[in-house]
Amino acid sequence: MPSITETRHAGEFLLGEWDAIYSQDAAILFNGEGALLPGAVLGKRTADGKYVALNPGGSGGAEVAAGILFEAADSSTGDAVCVVVARDAMVNGKLLDWGAASAPQIVTATAELLAAGIKVI
Repeated sequence: MPSITETRHAGEFLLGEWDAIYSQDAAILFNGEGALLPGAVLGKRTADGKYVALNPGGSGGAEVAAGILFEAADSSTGDAVCVVVARDAMVNGKLLDWGAASAPQIVTATAELLAAGIKVI
């Protein structure tokens, strides 16, 4: 019998949210970010408000955690419409994708998410 590898589900990381209509935003994932799975921690570009994968060593907004990707999105060939958990939510930190962030950078990003109203448990 062949084995099946299951990927992350949309919103799997959510433990609770105040109201999906309020907690989530339709957003744009910046061109070239590639395929990201639900739970990817995102930064938000200051130049145009588009989301990018968190890059603690980056600049222009990519270095500040601003939300979490709700469902898979692929911007390999251009900007992609996506859904971002942006506020008033509680999430399971073990199900988040912090990219290449180090442990101290994850602590900082966790505080940044909390400032946005997203509590990481």
